[in-house]
Amino acid sequence: MYLQLSLQQSVLKCLVCKQVVNEINSAVANEDPKKTIQVGSFRIQPDGTQKQSQIKYAGSELHLNEVLETVCNSLEDFAQAKAKDSGELTLLNLSKDVEKLSTHELVQDPDLNRSLKYYCESFIEDYEEDILKILKSTGEMTIEDITRKLCSDSAGYCNVARSEL
Repeated sequence: MYLQLSLQQSVLKCLVCKQVVNEINSAVANEDPKKTIQVGSFRIQPDGTQKQSQIKYAGSELHLNEVLETVCNSLEDFAQAKAKDSGELTLLNLSKDVEKLSTHELVQDPDLNRSLKYYCESFIEDYEEDILKILKSTGEMTIEDITRKLCSDSAGYCNVARSEL
């Protein structure tokens, strides 16, 4: 029984991690691409100039920090569910995934899915530096690459030997 609960918790941590990556990616993608911020030193140089430049706000460290502060709140819209055909555990957004309710069965959670937010907050607290480093250097990385780097390589949440993780 304990092993089954432990396995379910590790699968849940993996699902939460993947969802957090998706939510962060979505927040960056939905930010106004024209919005910029000034970065650099506010110190005035001896010649009277300042070393400042404009960078894109979307995906900047400031933006990512702001997203990390609020991303776990988005998990309040999610519930644990199992696919009726395979029994596979998944997370459903109750406000967006309504059509999936016919093929999934909601998991009765005594914590009312507060564990989703808890796992999210724990992940961000424990791996904030890795999250920022990887997201700032994404370049040509796909969302799958980012998810693998954060959820498998850094956190180790998705290292379960399952092909879909």
